[in-house]
Amino acid sequence: MPERFSAGHRFWRFRQISEILQIPRFPLRIRWLPIGVFRREFGRNLTQVGRTPDTVFGPSWRVTGKTGPNRRVRRRAATPRSDDMSDHRTVEDGRGLSTSATFIGGQRVGDCTSGFAARQRGTGVYGIITAGHCDNSYEMHDVTLTLAVRRYGPYVDAQFLSVPTGSSHRLFDEFVCGRVLPCDVAGEVSRFNMMGSYICYYGRNSGNSCGAVDDINFRPTDNESCAGRCSNTFVRVTGPGLRTCEDDSGGPWYHGSAAYGIHGGGIDVRDCVSGNKVAYFSAIRDVERHLRVDILTRGPITVP
Repeated sequence: MPERFSAGHRFWRFRQISEILQIPRFPLRIRWLPIGVFRREFGRNLTQVGRTPDTVFGPSWRVTGKTGPNRRVRRRAATPRSDDMSDHRTVEDGRGLSTSATFIGGQRVGDCTSGFAARQRGTGVYGIITAGHCDNSYEMHDVTLTLAVRRYGPYVDAQFLSVPTGSSHRLFDEFVCGRVLPCDVAGEVSRFNMMGSYICYYGRNSGNSCGAVDDINFRPTDNESCAGRCSNTFVRVTGPGLRTCEDDSGGPWYHGSAAYGIHGGGIDVRDCVSGNKVAYFSAIRDVERHLRVDILTRGPITVP
């Protein structure tokens, strides 16, 4: 008469076989199955994902001998074959598989930092403002942006990069400001009303940093923010806790929900840790006028 085992013993046997075959453990409510039935059902699942049992376990595997703790196991090529586990299907054309992205200020764009989301006057094109002295080849969230208009001095250091259409990209009237959640843009401030204001900016390397406006007729002389000689239309900020760093260019200057400008540069930008720096930026209303754009104060906007 064949040996008979309790339900607990059968489950123990199935668990041991599962460990041998390196398959995930099933919930406890699954009862023991004959090994032939298991292999047949598992093979059906493999076939649905382009595999066969032989390509995973090899052409020969079986459990022989007694059952229970004294069973003997004969296994050949029972481990998965790495050369057979790859999927050999190839994507011939990836068009139409793009994923929509979300754009706000204070994020990485190329080697710089994004300032504010904006809409171009006349054309209605949506995009991102950053510093004009940054490189003209940009990617943001793996999306290639297009240079729409650039002003590399003498009055402002800014450019407007358009976000491509057709992928339902979204622009928010927000910017990274060092908090858990981004800050919202509700309006902008004129350069002539900035003197003495305590404001902050966000750069991708410096993070959030603040200081006081001490000059609204500043002329940069570092030859970075203007192709030629800069005019005295920039805003200077100083402060004991103010930091500046490379790649911060283009970041948003703000106070609360008011936009102040687009970061241009500073002194000793290779030192990203020390405070007591001097920084300057292009006033936001001057930027809007020269680029012929308006920053977003309502959002989000889905680019058609």
